[in-house]
Amino acid sequence: MLRSALAREMCCRGQLTVYQRLLGIEPALTGAVPAIHKPKPVVPNLKEADMKKINVGRVLLGGLVAGLVLNIGEFLLNEVVLGAEMKKEFERLGNLPQPGGDFIAKAVVMTFILGIVIVYLYAAIRTQFGPGVKTAICAGLFGWFFVYLYTGVIYSALGIIAMKSFWIGLVWGLVEFAVGAVAGAALYKDAEA
Repeated sequence: MLRSALAREMCCRGQLTVYQRLLGIEPALTGAVPAIHKPKPVVPNLKEADMKKINVGRVLLGGLVAGLVLNIGEFLLNEVVLGAEMKKEFERLGNLPQPGGDFIAKAVVMTFILGIVIVYLYAAIRTQFGPGVKTAICAGLFGWFFVYLYTGVIYSALGIIAMKSFWIGLVWGLVEFAVGAVAGAALYKDAEA
C-alpha cells in the first residue's frame, strides 16, 4: 500500500516538474542539485572555426595559370604527340574536317574554365586535406577523372578513339592535370578573415 502511494506521489511530482520547467520555473526539489539540470555549454565545432572564406581573386589567378598549363599540355598532346594519329582517326571516322579556329577557341576557353574549377576545388578541399602538393594533386585527379578517364573509356568503348590514343592520352592527362593543379594551387592563399 505504501509503495503504491509513493509511486503515485512520485508520478505527480514528475508531471509537476515537467510543467514547471516548461514555464521556466526551477522545480523546488531540483534546486538543491542544479548541476544535474543545467544545460552543458555548447562546444564549437573546431572544423567550422578553421574554415576560412575562399579567396576568389586567388582562385581566378591560380585557375588561369592552371588553365595555361593545361592548354599547353593539350597543344603538345594533340599537335606534337598524337597529331598524325588524330588525322588518321578523323579520316577513319568518315573524313571529318580537321578542327578549325572556332573549335580551338572554344576548347581553349573551356580549358581555362577547367583550370579555375580545379583551383576552386583545391581551395574547397584544403580545409579537410591541408594545403600543399598532395591536396592539389587530388583536385587535379578529380578533373582528370572526368575529362580523360570517364570520357576516354566511353569513347574507346564506342570505337570513336583508338586504344593506343586512349592510353597515351590517359597517361599524358594524368601528368598534365597534376602539374596544372600544383601550378595553380601554388598561387592560392586563403582570404583574410
